[in-house]
Amino acid sequence: MKTRNELITDVSTSLKRTKIFSCPEFKDVYSNTYFRTIIKPTFENTENIYSFIFGDFNKLGVINDVYGHDFGDNALHIAMIIIKNSVPDDSVIVRAGGDEIYIILPNHDKNFADKCSKLIQNNLQKNAALIRGLSIELASSDSTHGNIDDLLSITDNEVTNIKASREKTNSPSDILADDFLPLQTPESISSKEKESWSELNNLVNISVYEFLQNFRPSKNFEFKPQQIVDSSDFVTNTFVSLLDEKMDNNLPKKFTSFLKDEYPYIPIYDTPDTSNKYDTDVNKNNSIEARNLNNLDDYSDEELQNIVDTLNNGFYQLIRNNPELLKHPYFQFFLSNNKKINMNNLIHSIISGDKLIDNFDKYSYLDLQSLITTLNATLEQLVRDNTGLLNKQYFRLFLSEKIINSDTEYLASYISVPGLKLSNFAYDHTFSDDRLNKTNDILCQEAKNGLNFNDSAFDFSDNNVFFLSQGGGNYLCLYPKEMSNVIKPKINSIVDKVNASVNIKDPNSGFQLSSYSLHDNQTIPKTSTTDAIKYIRALKEEANFQKVPLKKQLFKSADAYFAFKKAMDNCVNYYLENIPNAEKSTTKMVQFIRNVYTSFLNQEVLHNETREDKKTVGLSDSDIEK
Repeated sequence: MKTRNELITDVSTSLKRTKIFSCPEFKDVYSNTYFRTIIKPTFENTENIYSFIFGDFNKLGVINDVYGHDFGDNALHIAMIIIKNSVPDDSVIVRAGGDEIYIILPNHDKNFADKCSKLIQNNLQKNAALIRGLSIELASSDSTHGNIDDLLSITDNEVTNIKASREKTNSPSDILADDFLPLQTPESISSKEKESWSELNNLVNISVYEFLQNFRPSKNFEFKPQQIVDSSDFVTNTFVSLLDEKMDNNLPKKFTSFLKDEYPYIPIYDTPDTSNKYDTDVNKNNSIEARNLNNLDDYSDEELQNIVDTLNNGFYQLIRNNPELLKHPYFQFFLSNNKKINMNNLIHSIISGDKLIDNFDKYSYLDLQSLITTLNATLEQLVRDNTGLLNKQYFRLFLSEKIINSDTEYLASYISVPGLKLSNFAYDHTFSDDRLNKTNDILCQEAKNGLNFNDSAFDFSDNNVFFLSQGGGNYLCLYPKEMSNVIKPKINSIVDKVNASVNIKDPNSGFQLSSYSLHDNQTIPKTSTTDAIKYIRALKEEANFQKVPLKKQLFKSADAYFAFKKAMDNCVNYYLENIPNAEKSTTKMVQFIRNVYTSFLNQEVLHNETREDKKTVGLSDSDIEK
């Protein structure tokens, strides 16, 4: 049993770490994990009114693409300072991930939140030059309309509708070079129909352009002659199947027969059921550790007390895998020492203050024991993401410093999911996340078996192997240089095993992986943590340029099939609704499909040129070293 002084030392250390990881990117801007773990339960238990603002930045991706991620990070940093100065000091600001932020305004209603939203937008506009025109869409509500989940749903939907109502700008038809193949219109038609064809051709250009934007820059995704042939078959036949579907399978037989004879007809995939959820509980035995704790009514009082005793003995792994346990009254009773202290409120009041605890005299031994238990459980969630692996903030804020101060030289390999963006477009993010969970489960199991990596958050020692999640289907493996000849082949073997389990013609299958490793002489720099972080960013960029699984199989995948049909849906609708005799004129149908095919060829050329601008030949050794 630890002494009181030992407990105080543990609490102080955990508080410092929690404060660091609660705001990992910007000062006083909390992470989404800290929001879900500490802030959300705190406000759900309050009786005081509060308002909620949901924000979604515009143009952040464009700024990153045009000026680079460092410039985008700086623009976002300035924007967050402007936002903090536009709301009351006691406001809670959360970087939810990607382009999204949350703002909670304690003791204020929606009217006040609306005023703050307007002030934020005005102040961002006044400083547009500093942030390269970065702007934000905002929507607000307050606690009279429900809990935080309700408010998030209300405001998220409102912002989504605002963005959807905007007219499309920067049409790709304006980008196409003059010497590209023009999209034609049928001869001998009225001036009114010519206008309709002109609008249709513009829609085709936009749709094809948007479809290809789902394939990130890669030197392995340049349209070479054979790939153009593959895409030609794909485009023509996928588009014909969509047209036939829209016409209730009444496309003229002569027309379909001609196309089937001319091109090898691709299989028509069954539309996936995106409502099915992937069961991530792969361990089916009935032990307390393996059972899903989302429904604690299945447990007896004795079992629950055993869980609490287990937690009291320091097994925080159980909390990490089952965060719902933190909400259960048995555990809350244990944590709060007969509810004398609300741990979430206490932790947030300490973390959000200027000083950590400087006087422990008012806390009993049991209070300190409860506090350290909650802090350790919270820390476990802050340093991991939903994969269960240690996250990229863990590397940036803790592990990078340990590595540069280590006597061991470390190398890095990067593993990524090239098809995630395409899947998001073809289906939706929830369905893609389920597929990613399948991939992650297989990958993590293979990595645990093959790499024997250190999965303990704050237990660093030289010669450890680390396997971290970088978010969005990206993974980072760090290992001593002297182990390179062992680890690199194992990583390739792990990726091969995962890819062997994937069926690209099955939308419900997981994702293929791609891996990339730097040369053995390109170890992580030990000059500073900033240089170590830049090294990983350069590795990520190079890994993206080198990814291979989609290169030859892209146009044979179900994801590409559904994504292209989705992209072209509005074009087919416009054609059928606005072109006279659209369903009966074979001539017009052929012209329509030729235009789609021509646009795709044009965009393939444009895609190659754009990739060349983005250094698709990859980064040089000097780039990596920089």
